[in-house]
Amino acid sequence: MARILYAVYGEGMGHAFRSKVVIDYLLSQKHEIKVVASGGAFHFLSSCYPLVEDIHYPQISYSKNKVQNLKTTYRNTKTLPKGSWSSLKKLRKLFRAFQPELLITDHEPFSDLVAKWFNTPVIAIDNINMLIKGKIDVPFRGLWWYVINRLVTRTFIFMAKNHIIPSFFFVPVRGKNVYLVPPLLRRRILKLKPIVRDHVLVYQTAAITEDAVNTLRTIKDQKFVVYGWKKSKSIDNIVFKDFSEDGFLEDLRTSKAVIMNGGFTLMGEAIYLGKPILSIPAQKQFEQMMNAHYLDKQNYGKYLKSFDYVGIKKFLSGLDFYRENLKQHKQDGNAFFEGLLDEMISKIVGGRKIKLSD
Repeated sequence: MARILYAVYGEGMGHAFRSKVVIDYLLSQKHEIKVVASGGAFHFLSSCYPLVEDIHYPQISYSKNKVQNLKTTYRNTKTLPKGSWSSLKKLRKLFRAFQPELLITDHEPFSDLVAKWFNTPVIAIDNINMLIKGKIDVPFRGLWWYVINRLVTRTFIFMAKNHIIPSFFFVPVRGKNVYLVPPLLRRRILKLKPIVRDHVLVYQTAAITEDAVNTLRTIKDQKFVVYGWKKSKSIDNIVFKDFSEDGFLEDLRTSKAVIMNGGFTLMGEAIYLGKPILSIPAQKQFEQMMNAHYLDKQNYGKYLKSFDYVGIKKFLSGLDFYRENLKQHKQDGNAFFEGLLDEMISKIVGGRKIKLSD
């Protein structure tokens, strides 16, 4: 069995949820695991496992479903130098003490850098690496943000020689040892039995705006269950709810459709459950724009730039069409991923000089 350091980036909860799926599987295979994480991922994972190390992370600022570049830059200029130095020292100490045979990283940049110092092999498990490894469509309207986001992604993870990229769409890839797998699904998702009731689930990572709420209120023939509002109450045809995992999963299981941003984790879960998706990605966030683009291209749902009344009505009128196309998505839980990961670990740890392509 292998000694594995698992590092998780803390922006949003998708990295944390996906990483728990992988860590639970690695523990079931009797590997020795140490976990480092930042932000929300640290708080979530430290409630699941003992002795999770907390490290700093570059943070993204949002406002009205848009990345705020100046605010993001200012925020990280103030905190990143000190936080980076502290995280690097902590990771170097951990590498010396634990002596991992392998680093697995979900978009966590500092561990990737320290792995180079200690000549430790790296596996990157992250859907955002599609930006640098996938031969993807780049719509003209997203070209500039593709360039920026691709540069950031390459900066975050540049030591990994082995990539597992969860994806609900499959395109040719660049380079060796790059593998596409279906979305990694939490055990609770795999156990859900989806049905269709009368509500549309609405979720945004950043708080949903008042303009968006007002648009939903005008669609009076539909019932919306909204997560991400300031209060828990009901207004007209909208029920606002505070987040709870049990409540959210039940509303997802019984929804007739989902309106969300372009986040990968929820999108992959909704696709698995056969739920049509209206994706309104965060502006300037190309990874979300990419997900929405391929969602639309495969007719699993619709891509909108904003909460537009006409666009939402058109989406809701075509749910049967989207449901029929969602049947094309075939996935046997996480079995394909688990077999691939076992093989990669065996080749890397069993013979440090053997390449996966050998």
